[in-house]
Amino acid sequence: MTSITGYRSVTASLTYAPLGDAATELLSDQQVKDRQYSEEIHFASPTGRRFTWLGGLFFLHVNRLDDDLYTIFPTPGTVISFLYPPGGQSAHNQEVLTASRAVFGEATYALRDTLDLTVGGRYSSERRSGHSEVTPTEASGPYAHSWSAFTPKATVSFKPSSQLLAYATVAKGFTSGGFDASASTNAGLRTPFNPETVLNYELGTKITALDRTLNIAASAFLADYKNLQRTAFDSTPSVNAYRTTNAAKARVKGIEAELAWLPAKWLTVGAAYAYTDAKYREYNALQNDGSIISYSGNTLPQTPKQQVHLAGEVTTPWSTVGGSVFAGADYTYRSEIQFVDANDTPQAILEKTRFNGIVNLHLGLRSSNEKFVFNLFAKNVSDKRALVSFPDFTPYFATFQELGNPQNHIYLTRYTPGRIIGVMITLRQ
Repeated sequence: MTSITGYRSVTASLTYAPLGDAATELLSDQQVKDRQYSEEIHFASPTGRRFTWLGGLFFLHVNRLDDDLYTIFPTPGTVISFLYPPGGQSAHNQEVLTASRAVFGEATYALRDTLDLTVGGRYSSERRSGHSEVTPTEASGPYAHSWSAFTPKATVSFKPSSQLLAYATVAKGFTSGGFDASASTNAGLRTPFNPETVLNYELGTKITALDRTLNIAASAFLADYKNLQRTAFDSTPSVNAYRTTNAAKARVKGIEAELAWLPAKWLTVGAAYAYTDAKYREYNALQNDGSIISYSGNTLPQTPKQQVHLAGEVTTPWSTVGGSVFAGADYTYRSEIQFVDANDTPQAILEKTRFNGIVNLHLGLRSSNEKFVFNLFAKNVSDKRALVSFPDFTPYFATFQELGNPQNHIYLTRYTPGRIIGVMITLRQ
């Protein structure tokens, strides 16, 4: 039996500019108190037998208090300056309690010396309750809702030798529903969004060759989602917040491959490739004006179609200090991503989302027992920046004249970090 007990406590007081603009048109004073208790108990059979099993119980309790005071200082002449006076304030007070419980188990039976069957399942139950007040306009009143699901899993694995493993897995996943604390109406604050489920299929193989100096792993997967939870920023002045909705159906499929090779004792190389095709199969989104727009067939936001990673490291002994010196580099490429469900972001903007050759370097010293490691690193040495967030804030910063032209847009853009040079020292007892 294994028992894992956890307690986490966060108390934060922050004053910051959420928009990040030089004029600080919006200022936030945030107070957060978060307390979490968790307990997980495992019961496991002895290993090395024809039949092995694992079972357990899980419990999590979360109590989060979040108080935010927003103060606005709009630029004169902008649309929002006519809606909110300078110094206007809005207080958001929220308390959310979450209680999550689960019972789970998994068993593996060796049908043959080379063939294993694993089946398992988990029953999850979650309850969320709380209240939200947005002064001076909205209040949810007390709310509560519960969700539960059974999520099974089955895997067949074939291992004809110590160098080859092939497997097939089918598994169901579950994410409970919740409440949209950023909603802009009383009904929206107390109306839950639906839980999300996924049925995932995966075929894969792992190969070890060349006297265990070469390791290759490859897999193909297909995941069918129902009620996929989507969180996106709604810049409509009456909403002005991130909100969560459900896409009825979505499908994500693709392949992944990874290689690690030690061609010489002093050289390690690695490579990884992933291809992902992620599409909405059914998604009719309710708009603020009451109309319905279909996003079926569109690509899921924040999902790159292709990703490539290459890495290499050389190591040489340093007898003077009784350790070794190592140096390496890695390269990452990621194709463009969509930002919104409508997939209508201009192509010139999408091209800025590519990781078009991010290169990292490192040089270091490692003691023979690895109790001391000195590592000098340079991340993103070419200082390339990729766009990662792109919400439209036109209604807030634009004047009425600018807003009258549908071609005018003002975006709150966020990029990946630029060049970072640093030193990391690790000491182990």
